[in-house]
Amino acid sequence: MTGPARLSEQARRRALRSVLRRIDHEAAGREFTEPRPAGAEVPLTVDQEWLYTAAQAVPDLAAMAVTARLETGRRLDHARLRAAVEAVAAATPVLGLLVREHGGTLVQAPGELARVRWHDSPDEPAWREPFDPRRGPLCRAAV
Repeated sequence: MTGPARLSEQARRRALRSVLRRIDHEAAGREFTEPRPAGAEVPLTVDQEWLYTAAQAVPDLAAMAVTARLETGRRLDHARLRAAVEAVAAATPVLGLLVREHGGTLVQAPGELARVRWHDSPDEPAWREPFDPRRGPLCRAAV
């Protein structure tokens, strides 16, 4: 890890505000449970803002990434696997959401349908890169 990145004054304020909101919501036992209206931009939940802020403060923390490697002794049908992964991504709208800032508030903004970024080798350095929730795509696969 290379250590914390230098944060702008605005980012420091946002991080502090995020911590205070999280403490307030935990103390009050509140959670966001209302569904997001289709196509609407809504503020990040406390936990989303917390993860986003952590990832911005320490970019190589990869707080926004979950990596899994699967091996099989059987022959794979690459076309079928690719079609299955892309079908799951298309059916998972949250993978298309992006983080934007409007008026100092971080919001979930609808993006394009999730695109799977494919790699030829599971050992590529791209697997170590954290996802960027501002640009996407939020899904990668390799065979």
